[in-house]
Amino acid sequence: MRTAPVVKPTTRIPVRPILLAVVVVGLAMAGLALLAEAMSSDGGTIYLANINSGSKGPVVQPNIEVVGYGTATTPAERAVVQILVVRDVPFGDEPQPTASTVGNTPVPGGNRNSLGPVIDSLMSVGVDEKDVAVLTSPSLISVCNNYSRCSSARIDVTVDQPTLDRLNSIVDAVGTEAAQAGMTVQDVGVGYSVADCSALTRKAREAATTDAQKRAADQADVLGVALGKLLVSSELAPTSPRDATGCTVPQPGFGDSWWTAGSAGLTVPAFNPSAPAEASVTVQVSLAYAIGETTA
Repeated sequence: MRTAPVVKPTTRIPVRPILLAVVVVGLAMAGLALLAEAMSSDGGTIYLANINSGSKGPVVQPNIEVVGYGTATTPAERAVVQILVVRDVPFGDEPQPTASTVGNTPVPGGNRNSLGPVIDSLMSVGVDEKDVAVLTSPSLISVCNNYSRCSSARIDVTVDQPTLDRLNSIVDAVGTEAAQAGMTVQDVGVGYSVADCSALTRKAREAATTDAQKRAADQADVLGVALGKLLVSSELAPTSPRDATGCTVPQPGFGDSWWTAGSAGLTVPAFNPSAPAEASVTVQVSLAYAIGETTA
């Protein structure tokens, strides 16, 4: 009986997957090498190409993106003045008026630490009593040498159609009477407002857009390129809260509550005795333009 030798079929090595694996490993090594070079360079930047051969979406074209700022102001229709007064008496204690005279002449400070004469000083400069509110609370900041015998009171005064002279007369009247009564004016703040900020916001937006357009044109000129069509327009979110009409909600300054942890003071910005009594709105607009042909 004849037997023929059994020949095993030749095993084929898959070349394509191996080549693909080699390419992938090579690209990975190249990427790691570039990354290592970027990390070891002296602040240089290494740009890696983003290859997306299978994508059918539109390619983002180079563009010029700028941000414009616009602020619109108008005379305030109302102001709320807040004056924080520190007294050398415990919270909840109202000092009794004391007569203090030399001969028949009254001596200033007879009503020491009493808020009565301070409120009366506001009436003397034409403030209506209904426009005055006094807030006392242990949460108000208090600064004195003996904390157990220190308390604060905040006097809020509402002023319609405020002027800078009017506001300064109110602050000066309270400061003078408080000093005579042995008290200290710790903080003074004021918040300006108008009934409706819609028109003011529109004016600020127009100013911000004009500013952004000029910035874009200047940047294109510096780069030596033509400014193409407008691609994107967006308005950045306000940096401070706004009410329903677009008016900025008054916010206290940093220094109004740092004296004592967990305490509070003013709820409006610090008063600038030389700044106009104005309400303002600020808007930021972002524009992106396509880059056209070079102008050179």
